[in-house]
Amino acid sequence: MISKKDILKMIKHVSKRSRSIPDRRLMHPKREWTITLVMLAVVLVAGSVHSFYKFNKLSNLDKQLVAGESKVVEYKTSLLSDVLDFYEDRTSRFQQIKDGIVPAAVVPDPVVEEISTSTEAVDTSTEASLIEDLDVSTSTEEIVELDS
Repeated sequence: MISKKDILKMIKHVSKRSRSIPDRRLMHPKREWTITLVMLAVVLVAGSVHSFYKFNKLSNLDKQLVAGESKVVEYKTSLLSDVLDFYEDRTSRFQQIKDGIVPAAVVPDPVVEEISTSTEAVDTSTEASLIEDLDVSTSTEEIVELDS
């Protein structure tokens, strides 16, 4: 029979051996959760600190803008009055159209076009040589269609 002394000896032998051999398990749930929670805490603290500094910077910026010199905007009164007249005229025209009062249409004067003819001869040999130099394979019918 095995005595208590032999059992303790075997336990000491196993416990000494287990200290020297690393744990080969792939997952350590306690370790993984600890690392995850610590990283989450670090990210939350860093985000809170960043948000606090950003908030203070932007709130102080508003105070600096109020305390700083303000630039006075200068308007050109003549230009401003011209623009106001233009928009008042547009408003009145729109109101007339809306009420059904259509102003008489302004008919522009007809433009007389003069067609001039010339008897100048055009040298087509230079045009043909330019087309041949470009290595463009087009027929004369296509050129006529493009010109017309």
